Amino acid sequence: MLQRLIMLMVMLQTTAWLIRCHGSLLDDGATDFVSWYIQCQKFRHVHILERYCDSDRSLARARWVLEAFGRLSREPGSYVAVAGGSRGSEDSKSASCDEQDKQKEEWEEQEVLPAGVTLQGLRWTQHETAPLLVAPLLSRADAASLGKLREDELRLRPWLLLCRLDFESLVSSIYFPLDNLVVLAVLGDASNTTLWEVYQPAPDLPQRLVRLGTYPDVPDPVASTGGSTPWDSCPSFGRDPWARRRDLSGLTVRCSSVEEEPFVYHQRMPDGTVTLRGTYGDLWNTITNELNFTGVCRVPPDGEWGALRDGVWTGAVGEVVRGQADVAVAALDHTYDRSKVVGFPFGISLYSYVLVIKRPSSLDHMWTNYVREFTSDAWAVAVASLLLSAFCLALVGCLSPYEEAFSPGDAALTTWASFCNSGYAIDFKSTSGRLVFTSLYTMTILLYAHYSSFLFSSLTVHKATPPFTNLAEMHTAGTHTLGLETGGALEDYLKYSKDETIQAVWRDLVRHRDLTVSQSFGLVTSGSHAFLLSRPQYLSKYQSCDLKMLPSLYFSSQSSWPMPKNSSLLPVFRYHLRNLVHAGIYRRSVMHWRPRTYSCDSTLVFQPMGPQQVITAFMLLGCMVGLALLLLVREMVSHVLSQGHAVRPFGAAGRRRHMNLACV
Repeated sequence: MLQRLIMLMVMLQTTAWLIRCHGSLLDDGATDFVSWYIQCQKFRHVHILERYCDSDRSLARARWVLEAFGRLSREPGSYVAVAGGSRGSEDSKSASCDEQDKQKEEWEEQEVLPAGVTLQGLRWTQHETAPLLVAPLLSRADAASLGKLREDELRLRPWLLLCRLDFESLVSSIYFPLDNLVVLAVLGDASNTTLWEVYQPAPDLPQRLVRLGTYPDVPDPVASTGGSTPWDSCPSFGRDPWARRRDLSGLTVRCSSVEEEPFVYHQRMPDGTVTLRGTYGDLWNTITNELNFTGVCRVPPDGEWGALRDGVWTGAVGEVVRGQADVAVAALDHTYDRSKVVGFPFGISLYSYVLVIKRPSSLDHMWTNYVREFTSDAWAVAVASLLLSAFCLALVGCLSPYEEAFSPGDAALTTWASFCNSGYAIDFKSTSGRLVFTSLYTMTILLYAHYSSFLFSSLTVHKATPPFTNLAEMHTAGTHTLGLETGGALEDYLKYSKDETIQAVWRDLVRHRDLTVSQSFGLVTSGSHAFLLSRPQYLSKYQSCDLKMLPSLYFSSQSSWPMPKNSSLLPVFRYHLRNLVHAGIYRRSVMHWRPRTYSCDSTLVFQPMGPQQVITAFMLLGCMVGLALLLLVREMVSHVLSQGHAVRPFGAAGRRRHMNLACV
């Protein structure tokens, strides 16, 4: 009956295990404790790990397993399984526990699990809920079996090991990784069961034992009957031990770092290493002291952040992938490609990229100061309206019986005078003439008001608008090329973007990728090149009144420190980095290293106009005077050549006769 019951329990889900036999401490008190612990930590998936051998002690342990299973299986919503079972051969039945220990190596290759359950099928994967594994650690044989587990069997999997008072000599022979979730329960009498944690930053470093608490003096009667335990009787520690992993015993942590202001500033040392300052540098130094480890930082040989080229990762990310560094301390974006090969502990900061161009000035518009008040379409409509008005005036002057005839030239001059807000010399007597002129004057006074207000402002205030405000307008204008710093995530953002505008920019405008940032900014100041970089980097290092940062933000992303995916440091760094950021430590560093902000617009005040503002007007005046002089010479020559003809009469009578001829 016992065999069939054990077989039934194993059919649910079991985990194969080799545990030796010392069952004297596994009594009702141990069962109460396990039940209490499972309820307090809210486990609903439990494996009791055991192997039975035919001896008095194994029978006592079997009885305890049966009792514990019966007790725990009555918990609401819980799932309990037992792993174990001997090979069932006559030799194994007659062998003692110590003799069966010697047969372990042979059994490992030929393990027969009850109900046909396989070891591979019992392995916990990342898509399942991690069960609590309960196992005794009562003898050196138990310790030897635990010591032969693979390292990943103890990592990030919750264990509860039931130990004796002399447990320290047993655990010292086992390597417990930094990210293990093992809890040691030292079973004394009913009122003195102590909980401990043990971890080891590296195999060559000493173990660290952390006392967690003590089992309640009087076991809760409700817990003993399978009910829920009052919360105030539960231990104060949580299931995640990372808050208690604060001493890495001077572990040497290799870091790869890329300098980028204001995140990281490098101070090179004679031995080739670098010390870090800046917002990330301060955070690195803080966590180094808090966790008691030694950081050794170097710059990657290629000096890049990390990009995938021809299947090989470059820069700091490449050193982490190849195992040459334990962490990359740099402002590295969380990207999909990077997340496939490294792990990011915690998003420390969020920043975006900006477009930087040469700061426009009034000199950029010195030849267009008097025509940029209206767009080309508005100018076309205004000129067409003025010509139409001049034609209507000339038509009224020629056809109306109440008006004195005047030439189209006089009509055009009258229209221009109206636009310039000047008087006129024509006396309109007809209703049609007055209506046409009223419409003309109303239109021209409105045009004059809009034109003059913009003109006055643009000439007196030294503020010029940029030729474009974003990448889309930049691509449409086609006047600038685009540069960016290679070897990082920004290149991938542009290259693999699904936005058609971004793809067009990458294809048509990105140039000079082989230049350094300083060389690229030299091209930017020439006026026909733009540069895309992170906003904090620009404000910290390249901010200048010769440059202008456009308002649009691109590719906002979190940045953090990549680490190997299987690193035992990853959960520890994730916990403590999050706490440092939430506690305001990083914010304080950001305020300290915040770049000095100044506005180049502070000089945009009303100032006397210089030659660059009015040179167009003087040039127009000079051209018109020159043209007038040329026409004067032509008129004088024509007059000399036609001396034999009658002289054109002057005065009002002559003017009247000339206008009548012009209307014919």
